[in-house]
Amino acid sequence: MQGRLPSINSSSPQGYSLVLAEHHYDLDAELRVASQLVQHGVDAFVFVGLDHHPALFSLLEDYGRPYVLTWGVDPLHRHPSVGFDNHAAAYEVTRHLIELGHRRIGLLSAPLPGNDRAMTRGTGMRAALADAGLQLASHHVQYAPIHLDTAEQGMAKLISQSDRPTAVVATNDIFAVGGMIACRKAGLCIPRDMSITGIDNTDLGATQTPGLTSVCTPIIEIGHAAAEQLMARLEGQPYEAFQSFPIEVVYRGSTAPPQYKKPSL
Repeated sequence: MQGRLPSINSSSPQGYSLVLAEHHYDLDAELRVASQLVQHGVDAFVFVGLDHHPALFSLLEDYGRPYVLTWGVDPLHRHPSVGFDNHAAAYEVTRHLIELGHRRIGLLSAPLPGNDRAMTRGTGMRAALADAGLQLASHHVQYAPIHLDTAEQGMAKLISQSDRPTAVVATNDIFAVGGMIACRKAGLCIPRDMSITGIDNTDLGATQTPGLTSVCTPIIEIGHAAAEQLMARLEGQPYEAFQSFPIEVVYRGSTAPPQYKKPSL
């Protein structure tokens, strides 16, 4: 797999350019693309996530140019990083559902290989359930590529079960909105029949009807901080190697107490 490397001119007064590459959570591909960028003589790197191919860090150490990891903060402080607590993000929305009275809660997530954010968010959800004396049933979990269609398919499998969840935690807003689409097609009313939460607080989720309860993550702040750190390092200026930004749950209409069916008389 070869990543495309389009160049985008930035408007920074320092005159830096930005080169973007994607690898779709394939860490081998990420390593190959990073090697290509080294050959092109880039000044610095920004990487998404904390988990990467071990050879990547050897490559970066040999190259000797600054790099920073984003969307999480290295707990061992081995690598400069800027992000937020993904564990806490999922923990907080799960706790919100538990406080509403939900006991059967499902999970819609990206596949875990190469994606530490998905793994950490799933761990945060399970921790919230455990603290409330609950467990995540294995058949209430669906993994899928990050796309509305695959999220819809995953949710369709969850709601087809006889003991379907009354609420679902989606590890990002794309999964959550795909889940909402599946519920509408199945004739389920949100939040009466199904509560759904997301993470990232995107316009996609906020403009749904009802609006999506989600976690506001510091996307812009992370980007600014990562760029400022790298420019400071390139210019020999002081910098803060590790920065963690706060998160906040934004409550909207997609969550409500569960409506359990009353037994027939």
